[in-house]
Amino acid sequence: MVRNALSLNFRLGCLSGLITMLLLAAGAAEAQNIPSAAKQEVLIRSTLSTFNDANLSGDYSVMDLLASKPFHEQVGAEKLKSGFKEFADKRLDLVEVVVAKLTPTKPTTVDGDGVMTTEGYFDLSQLRLHYTLKHILSDAQWKLIDINVTTAELPK
Repeated sequence: MVRNALSLNFRLGCLSGLITMLLLAAGAAEAQNIPSAAKQEVLIRSTLSTFNDANLSGDYSVMDLLASKPFHEQVGAEKLKSGFKEFADKRLDLVEVVVAKLTPTKPTTVDGDGVMTTEGYFDLSQLRLHYTLKHILSDAQWKLIDINVTTAELPK
């Protein structure tokens, strides 16, 4: 009887461990799902539109609050403001990102840590806007964790 109880406990322990591993794997697989192209486009445009609003107003607090918790804790509104001072000083209005043609330069990826990276550019009326955006899934929403935006002259 003791042997049967130990055998049952061992099987239940293995079953419990297997269920835990499956749940963890399912969560990781869910985090690895790349949103549809349409959802990615909305995310890219809304992120860059928020970025534009912050640059024009000089107030990066909304952008900071909409970002992921790690971004908020590590970067914050003041670092955003100093990091993008050149954009604010030039008063570059990037509102065209809302309607301009989006051109991805690399396929969207989600790495092993669940970080989704989108890269591409927009040809605006006066310049080309390059972006690399990184988002993480938080509370069932993709939230900004890293942003790199540069401008260049339009190609001839």
